[in-house]
Amino acid sequence: MNKFEDVYVAVIAGGQGTRLFPFSNAKCPKQFCELNDKGTFIQDTIARFLGMGITPDHVIVITTDATQYELAKEQTEPLGVALSNVYIIDPHFGYAGAMVRAAEFIHYGKGGKSSIVINTPADQYIVVDKEFKRTIADAVDSAALGNPTIIGVKGVDLNTMIGCGHARYKGEGPHHDVVGFIEKPDKETAEALRAEGDTACNTGINVWKTDTILDVITSDAIPDDKELKTDELMQKFGPSLKLVIGVFKWHDCGTLKSLFDVSTKDINGNVILGQGTTHSCASEHNLIYTPKQVEFRIQGLNNCAIVANWINGQIVVTVVHMNKTQQVRALANDYEIGSKILGKDLTLEGRNNRVYESNFSKDVICGFIGVSNIGILPYYNEDRNIFEINISLTANSF
Repeated sequence: MNKFEDVYVAVIAGGQGTRLFPFSNAKCPKQFCELNDKGTFIQDTIARFLGMGITPDHVIVITTDATQYELAKEQTEPLGVALSNVYIIDPHFGYAGAMVRAAEFIHYGKGGKSSIVINTPADQYIVVDKEFKRTIADAVDSAALGNPTIIGVKGVDLNTMIGCGHARYKGEGPHHDVVGFIEKPDKETAEALRAEGDTACNTGINVWKTDTILDVITSDAIPDDKELKTDELMQKFGPSLKLVIGVFKWHDCGTLKSLFDVSTKDINGNVILGQGTTHSCASEHNLIYTPKQVEFRIQGLNNCAIVANWINGQIVVTVVHMNKTQQVRALANDYEIGSKILGKDLTLEGRNNRVYESNFSKDVICGFIGVSNIGILPYYNEDRNIFEINISLTANSF
């Protein structure tokens, strides 16, 4: 018998993609960007659960604006997800509110009362092995008993621990009692949590019956002037809240470095993504994203995220030292609010970077974080209809 035959999956696909800018951006948030050879993040997320026996008609997708909605329909239809299973909701709901709305869509429309739903972010990296499947199965069993259940993970690296929330628990498994939450600890606190051993990283994957959550809150009870925080929602469950812990490979891919860490490398230790063309010389351990109609020529760069993307008809290029990728959001915010770096370069924690004049009819936008003496020469090759971007470690090399 298929344990998951009657289980639903709600894929929460909101978010603006500022942490991986410009690989992801408001026009194409992270969940709709490619993840190496696994398709896009949202496609990999859905395939993960289809492979466990959940049927495509039991997958629903929650988006929060028209751009996400259209991308979600385009990318999930090839997996068998019906267009009617893709929803758009007001962004004020946040992740927690989106899970409430998903429960309502299933409870009153798709599956009826007491349907079990697995809520999952659309933009995580997870290796589906026996341990992951065991963890999900235990959480479904817990939810079937009427317990709202969150899934935690052990064994992640320290940087990942610092970047995510944690649940503190007590009691024996497989269904632990949750006794508190800790939000994004600093390094010292994360090291202490690892030593204490009574916490697990929150994956954001939560499992419950639809009536279990709708008995404590409905969307009508969520104020429209503020976002419902996930911890607030969990606290509404009181002592019935359970935690199931797994030890599987998991990452929320919240920085360009974390995307580099989980992606397949070539013989030079580089991660090459995108539909464009990449040439590199004397360059190692880089994340390189080259979009269509772009040709990168990279020389002498190491341990960097080198990313170009088309946004609003402009080409945006960033070069970020791998240890500084957590600061990328500053570039995204600068671009979005309009002070923008248009035709200029913005450097954070670096010096002597130079962008050479382009023959392109529109502005070339460049940003640098934690790197020095980088030269960028952009050139539009009209004969090939290709935007060539030469990037060298020495600013005087062109």
